[in-house]
Amino acid sequence: MDYTSLDNVKGGYWFTSISERVLVESCLALVGRGNQGMCSNEKMQRVVRGLNRSGSVLERELVEIANSGFLLSEGCVFLNALKASCSSATASNFQDCTGFECFVNSLHIDDYVSGDYLVQALLFVSEVFSLWRDFKFLSGDFAAIVLLDELGVVVKFHLVRGGESWLASDLERYEEAVLYMLSSDAPTKFDFNAHGS
Repeated sequence: MDYTSLDNVKGGYWFTSISERVLVESCLALVGRGNQGMCSNEKMQRVVRGLNRSGSVLERELVEIANSGFLLSEGCVFLNALKASCSSATASNFQDCTGFECFVNSLHIDDYVSGDYLVQALLFVSEVFSLWRDFKFLSGDFAAIVLLDELGVVVKFHLVRGGESWLASDLERYEEAVLYMLSSDAPTKFDFNAHGS
């Protein structure tokens, strides 16, 4: 299979002769290689096998949310745009910082697009991870959780901390399709040239 790299087009990512199926399958292929920073349940893998579309651009509003940058507050990391819309929540309302971050850094992709929810979610994660890698004020992994059900897709982000977790260790227990990725292990801009088959 011929994998073509991504070109940046007007703040989004356009696939040149690459399908969303390749994007997602390549992402999940890393899971199959025992990649500790990326895992999914069988439900997500079944969804991936059913994808077959081409040509996607990250929706402008999602680009703007990602590009709003990061905010450090109460020992937590937030996407500026999401924290601004959730200003009444405080760390004292949550068991730990990971729970607080997942509450604030939660985005319903289906509120911004009319279809291709999973592909838009992965493009959004890619954009946020790219910005995180350039963020010089805090080191460590940023994690993304992608949850897909019959209604749409939710993406959540949190800083990885020892002793804290938002997801259960057994992803098969979830009714939703689940994908978990770390910023250090996710492909840069979902360029999968190195992962051809």
